[in-house]
Parts: sequence; structure tokens; C-alpha cells
Amino acid sequence: MPCNVYSEPFQSSTVLCSLKCGAFVKVAVARMRRSHGLLWAKLPSGGWMPLEDTNHGTPESGLQWARPVQLGAWLTTESVEVTETAFGEKVLAWLTIGSFVQILELVTSEDQEKSEHTQQALRMCQTLRGRTQQGWIHFETTGSHARRRGEAVALGAHRVLSKALQVFSDPQSLAEPIAVVQIGAIIEVVEVCLLQVSLWARLSLGGWVHIADSVTGYSWAEPVPLGAYRVLSHSVPVLASDRASDPLRWLQAGTIVQVLQTKFARQAGCVWARMDGGGWLVLEELSRGFQGQGAASPVRVGVYKVVADSVSISSCHGFGPGTIGEAVLGTFVEVTQTILLVEETVLRGKLAGGGWISLFDPKFSTCWAEPLVLGMYKTIAETTSICRVPDEISESRQSLDRGTYLQIVQVVLDAQAGLVFGQLEDGAWIPLESVRYSLRWAVPVPLGAYEITEATDVFEALGMQSRLEDSLPANTVVQVIEVVHLAELQLLRARLEGNVWISLEDTSTGSPSGRRPWAKPFPSGAYKICTDGLAVCAGEDMGSEVLRVVNIGEHVQVLETKVLETDAKDCVRARLSGGGWLTIFDDELCAEPVPVGAYVVVAEAVKVWSEPRPPAQGRSSSKLQLGAHVQVEEVLFIVSDHRLQARLSGGDWLAMLDTRSGHQAACPVQTGAYRVSTRQCEEGTAPPLLRDETSDVLIPGALIQVEEVFFSQEEQLLRARLHTGSWVSLQDASTGRKRAEPIPTGAYLSGEGKEQVRFLVTQLRVSPGHGGALGRRKKRKGTSKAACSPTDPGYHSRTSPESALPRRSASKCTMARRKNSQTRSFALSSSLQSPGAHLAPACICHAPLKERMKMVCTWCLRSL
Repeated sequence: MPCNVYSEPFQSSTVLCSLKCGAFVKVAVARMRRSHGLLWAKLPSGGWMPLEDTNHGTPESGLQWARPVQLGAWLTTESVEVTETAFGEKVLAWLTIGSFVQILELVTSEDQEKSEHTQQALRMCQTLRGRTQQGWIHFETTGSHARRRGEAVALGAHRVLSKALQVFSDPQSLAEPIAVVQIGAIIEVVEVCLLQVSLWARLSLGGWVHIADSVTGYSWAEPVPLGAYRVLSHSVPVLASDRASDPLRWLQAGTIVQVLQTKFARQAGCVWARMDGGGWLVLEELSRGFQGQGAASPVRVGVYKVVADSVSISSCHGFGPGTIGEAVLGTFVEVTQTILLVEETVLRGKLAGGGWISLFDPKFSTCWAEPLVLGMYKTIAETTSICRVPDEISESRQSLDRGTYLQIVQVVLDAQAGLVFGQLEDGAWIPLESVRYSLRWAVPVPLGAYEITEATDVFEALGMQSRLEDSLPANTVVQVIEVVHLAELQLLRARLEGNVWISLEDTSTGSPSGRRPWAKPFPSGAYKICTDGLAVCAGEDMGSEVLRVVNIGEHVQVLETKVLETDAKDCVRARLSGGGWLTIFDDELCAEPVPVGAYVVVAEAVKVWSEPRPPAQGRSSSKLQLGAHVQVEEVLFIVSDHRLQARLSGGDWLAMLDTRSGHQAACPVQTGAYRVSTRQCEEGTAPPLLRDETSDVLIPGALIQVEEVFFSQEEQLLRARLHTGSWVSLQDASTGRKRAEPIPTGAYLSGEGKEQVRFLVTQLRVSPGHGGALGRRKKRKGTSKAACSPTDPGYHSRTSPESALPRRSASKCTMARRKNSQTRSFALSSSLQSPGAHLAPACICHAPLKERMKMVCTWCLRSL
């Protein structure tokens, strides 16, 4: 953090200047001022600066303004040259990335940066150079062109990776070992040195251990990582030191901290961490067998995907003028190091190719890039190749079918091949996503908030033979933190908060998309607001600062969902890509996800783009004609352009909706109630990409409930998954032949003359109990004392497909109303006098009062 330089060693003296974070200084004398508990350092150029606050019991306990640059073993993070002198240009040798060197001396220099055009001095920059036995190495440069080419091997707590790590009294004379440390144990390292090609560490209890080999790259122990950590447990205490007992403050789950130093307390069996900003916390408490449970875990490094419209790439870890590039939405980057800027409260990541980007702002929950998740994945491509090495995918002879569940343990980015690979549990690799063409082979099974759709049992452990804990009814929301696929039982199991397990899906049926679900996720992606006046808060707590308010009809991009438990009820909160948290479910849907699946083009000559960016910047690859069908796999809301972008099954992108002008290029194929309109409709359980085998024949005029619609590009077939899990063919896109048609929504009339009422029906659903169709409607005008009939001339009855359904006569109905905040309930009962169909009695639904809606009710159409 920034540090002031004072004229005297006390903070009430005159401030001479201020040093920025990352600046190098040379210390001449160090002095402890006992009255204030501060350790001061005198600079050769004059002035005093505080180094550390050693007070106990204050919020600033353990606060460090500067720490010594460590001598000893260093590791190169880039290819560096070895020069003859500290500031000479004669190159003696080159060191590759990952080389260990022994640093004997460190020097710094200050230079004036000059403008490339005017050659005028702009600002001061510093260089750090280290002397080895072979020569001098330029390790670091500060300023607008900041660059770090190496870092010291960390001291402090190390974790043993070898099965039996031997401890010697002297690293140069390998006599009999004095002790053996088992795998998983924590050791305290106080010194590291390089002897020829071997890296040795001196332990705090005495003795030396061999921790790494610079030739083979093998490691027998690794340091507990420094950098950014995320708190996992609730109410983690922060202490003044590793020996203190009274907490200074408490950290809540999800808080991000910057760890500067680690220490292993052997007697207590704890790994301590010193934080930037002061204080110590327990990272890990070791139990029997050296199996620890961590209160915080390092922020993941590895492959990240940009989720913001764009993010700047800077040359240094801080915010400065040195911008060297930009990463746009959907770009994959490899992060090798994370650091939390405490003053700016921004999490930054170092890229493998050089430069730094912003990853996350904990204060306002703004996210620029997210790591690719590990865990359970599901293949979505027709075939997915398996290879032993990531770059040998073209030579693969094995493949996986669509709908296969896989456990991914590692993700790597192959920039040369332009692919993101995932490693399986057996060591094999599969492609996950293409960097260049937006193709995907597998997607992660969502974690986060789920809604129970069918009553399910809660078990104590993963296995179905474990003790039954409880049962969850339908419409309950739960937080899923892990998903496991039991292949032998063909079940998808989920671990909830509290370490209990439930079943998510039965994977035993033939159709990968038609499995029986017990719960459905609140997915990430584009959402449409369906309630007015929703507050976007800075934190996940509903009482945090309100950033803005969104209203009905607006769109947001959801990155994460989480169940928030309150005293009265549970609700589902969503973290947005533009920052902030929003309630999407609170007894009812406050925001509904933009659906994926089959879409139909409703505009002329719609352009298809190769990238998820505005059409002015993208490259048009083709055009879609009016009436064409496409399969949408993902929908993103581009905040800056106010557009809904849809990823198609072939990897292209379609600008589906402009939310400012209202121009819509494609609409989802309707789900809900359908009526069989052909003489034969074959029902089967085959996967969507395969042709059905007849298992049953639905009679003409029968009602079916369609839960999902899938468009097969290869077969040009529009297929639907029924509520039973089986699949039927709705339409042949190549010939236009329809085997079933949806019962239309829209305006419906009831009654005659002055008693006539017009309703807007927005949703229809077949009742499984008696084969009827339930409809959700909005009242337009008039009273509600009538039965409804459609005004759409395309609506036909079961008995006479060529004639319109006769208008139903008016009849009395009974309606019950109940007010509950923004919800009203209605029960409508009536009868029909015309043959062919009639209204079923007493159907109840709950729906929010929306814009221009006066009344909501439910009606049921049952075939005779």
C-alpha cells in the first residue's frame, strides 16, 4: 500500500513525500519506536518511513508498509538474459522460463521515462537487478511499462508432495537422514538455496530437505500459495498475531483478502496467514492424518473467460496509464497469478502472455472475467473426441456420444490449436470449447440455486443406501454446491449446503434431454424482468446499498445464482455481469430466463455473425431467411449494445433482439399445449439427433404437453420432448409438413353482446390428470362472468378440423380472490353448451400483477 516518508520517526512530523505501492527503497537504519509500536526505517536520501505496526489489539496490528526483498533462490517467470554487469548490455547467456537461480546481491536504479514522440521526461521508473555467479539478471521494471521476470521462492509454510521426504543435517553431505516427513504434512521453511541443480530448504526445526529439481522440474514440496484468497467459512476471526486470542474483526464467507506471508504453528497444527491491511487468520487447521479443512482457499488461477463487454490489459498490476491491449466478451485468457489491490478493492490477474487484467470488484460485485469451472460436464455435440494429449485431437479414434456426463479435473488453454481442453479422471482429454469459432463440445452442469419440481428425498451421503434425512416438497429452492453422476445407478446426484444429498435427474431413459428431473436450475445467461421496481444491490444481502432499479421488460445478464435464507422465506439472488445482485425468485418469478432451444426467424435476411459482438465490429458469415428454424444453445445480453445475442448450434451468433428499438429477429418455438393434426405421430425415446422407433401412435386431435423443442440441423426436423420424457416429431422443416400444432395464445372472447369479455391468454398447459389444457390469461376489458373462446381463426376443434370452434355461450362462473402483496389468486368454474370441448371446474393459479394486466385466471379445456 502507499507509504508516506516523514522528516522524523513519528507520524505527526512533516510529510516529505509519498511512495507508491511497488516502489523500491534502500534502508540505511531500522529503529523501533516502542511508544507507538512502529518499526521505522531511515532512507539514505533522508527521511523516515514506517515498515510495520507491531501493536497488539488494534485494527492495524501486523500492518506492513514495506518488506525486504529476499535473497537466495529465485524462479524466472519469463525468458531473461544474463549480462556481464548490472547495467551493461553484453549478454553472457539466456535463462528459460522456470529456471532457478541463486541471487547473491540486489541493486536498484532510477531512470526518467521519456515520451516516444517528444523524448521528454514523463515519470520516474525503477529497475531491480540481481547478481548471480554467472552475471546479472534484470528482474523487474516499474512505471507505465512495468514488467516482472522473476520472483523469489516463497518462505513460510510448505506442503509435502512426496510420499516420504527425507530430512538431512547438511545438504552438501548426504549422510543418513535424521527424519522423514510424510505426504501432506506442513513444514516451515526459513531459507531456500540452490546447490547446482537442486533446490534445498532449511526447516525452522532444523535440517534440510530437497524440495525441487531445476532440470526435471519435479517438486517434493510446494509453498502454500500467497496472493488473493477467498474466505469459505462464516465468521472467520482476524487476530493481531499468530499468538493472540482476541479477534480484531470477523470476515464473512465470500470475502477476498490478500495474503502476504504464511507461517506454520506446529503445536497448534495451524497454518497462519498475514494479510495485506493487517491481521492474521487461520488458513488451515490440521487434524489427524494431516487432512486439513481450510477457512479460505486461493483464488483460482488458470483459464478465464471474459464475461464483460471488454476489459483493458495493462502493463502493471496496478491501475496506470500503461494500457497495452483489450480483451472483448468471450475471449479466453490464462491467469498465472492473482492479487488483490486493497486500496481499490479490485482483484487483478496476471496473464501468461504478459499484462494484467481486472477480474472482480468485491465492493460492487462487478465481474470482468470468470474461471472455467471444474466438476461435472455434459457433452452437447453429436460426437466428442477423446485424446491422450491435448494437441493430438486429430489422431483420436475414440469419441463420446451426446449427453454423456464427465468429471473434469483440469482445464488448459491451447493457444496454438485454438481450443480449451478438459482433463478427465483417467488422464484423457476432451475439447470443451473453440477459441476461434465459438464451438462447444461440453458444458458444465450448473451449480447454484435449484427449484425442486418433484418431491425428492434427502440423504445423509452420496449413496442411495445412506440414511434418509428428510424429504423436500415441490417448489422448494435449494443451493447445490456439487454434482456427481452415479453411472451404475444412472442418477445425477447433488450435494446441498449442510452436506446432504438429493437426486437431480434420472439418466436411465434413452433420451439424454428427456430424463426425469426432480429439480431444475436457475441457469446463468440472459434474463427478462417480469416485476416492476426490482432493486439491484451492491452485495448479495438484500439490505446492502441499492445501485439501481430495473423494471418490467428490461434484460440483465446473470453470472451466478444463490439461495438467500431469511427468517420468513428463502429467495434466489443473482449476480449480474454489470455488477450488483438482483432477486429473481421470491415465492414467484421476478425475472425469467430467456429460453434456449428451437427458434424461428421472424425477420427478412437476418445476418449471422462469427463472434458475440455488435454487428458493426463482427464478421457476417451467412444470412437466415424468414421462417427458418435454428437451435439456440446460449443467450447473452450485451449490456453496452442493448442486444440479445444467441449462440447457434453451429457456433455462429445471431442478434436476436434489440431492446432499444424492439426489433426482433427470432422467436422461440412455442412450448405448452399442442394438438395432433396429422393421422400419425410417432412417439419414441430416441435421442433428438436420431430417428424415432415407433412405440405408440397418438390419435388425431389428441392434446400433448410439450416441455422442450429441439431443432436438428442435419435432419431438418423440429422435435419436441413431452412431459413423459419421450420425443415426437412436430414438423419437417424441409417440406413444411406439421404433425402437431400449438394451441394458439393471444386474444380470446367470452360471452355475447354487452356481456362480452376479451382476455389475453399468455400460456397454455395440458393437465396430466384429465388431458385438458390449462391456460393463463390477462383480462382486457369487461367482466369475468363468462367462459372463453379463441378469436384466432386458425384455431380448430377436435371433431371438425376445418371449421372454427363455435363460440361458447355465456354462463355463470365463481371466482375467489385473495390479495398477497403483488399476487392475486382466482378460481374460475364454468361449463360449455357446445359439443367438442368444455371448461373444467375450479382451476387455481398464482401470477404477479404485470403492466396493463387487471386480472389473471386459469381455465381448462378438456377434450370429450
